[in-house]
Amino acid sequence: MPFLASVEGTQGYGRGFFPVSNLSTPIVSGNLSITMNSNGFIAIPGVAGQDDAFGPIPTDASFPFYFFGTNYGSGSNAPNGIYWNTNNVVGFGLGTTTITWVANTGRGILFGNADRRTDPNAYYSTIQTSGTYKILTCLMYFRNVYNAGVAGEGQFRLRFARDTVVGNQYIECCVFKGSPSVNGGAITTTGQWNITNGTAFQNTFGSVFNTTFPAGNTSFVLSSDSLGNTWTFSNTSYLNI
Repeated sequence: MPFLASVEGTQGYGRGFFPVSNLSTPIVSGNLSITMNSNGFIAIPGVAGQDDAFGPIPTDASFPFYFFGTNYGSGSNAPNGIYWNTNNVVGFGLGTTTITWVANTGRGILFGNADRRTDPNAYYSTIQTSGTYKILTCLMYFRNVYNAGVAGEGQFRLRFARDTVVGNQYIECCVFKGSPSVNGGAITTTGQWNITNGTAFQNTFGSVFNTTFPAGNTSFVLSSDSLGNTWTFSNTSYLNI
């Protein structure tokens, strides 16, 4: 019997199920529509309603996750873990409240980095297993800018996945509320989309999001080798795990 993978619902990702014939190639072309359901999730500490703050995204020993050669998973804590910066950055290492990131601010992935506010909150899951993959899921809710708009006018889900056999890593981003006006999204500030190794921007996203924040019901995947040294952007795609 083939492994059954979830598309949409529990922990923000799973209503229907479909057979997966080859989990070694998990990136699928197309956009994945999701719901944002925080039931069963845990609030990232220190970021609820906050402007210019950060909070840790905990992992456990079963989930190594490498970023430019360093393992920031496996239960690592500050200053050696993964964190959420409320200006829409997933950071690795020592946390920072920096608003506008430059290449040497720290190691991180900029998901529309701008002067935003996490509101009402951001959440993470315990580590889940799907076939040969370990998965960490996060739900992010934010305002377009820190001093305007309404809570939750921007929303997306992140899934960090690592293949426990070959070590390849993936980060799937599914946007529920983004640029106006799918699902009531109201994000008009595009912000910065990039990856930095702490020294240089990698320009991984190219110019895809230079002028418009991605719309609701769209998704993309970042993929890397086992050490997280080289990241590839696959737009209009998702993970079938």
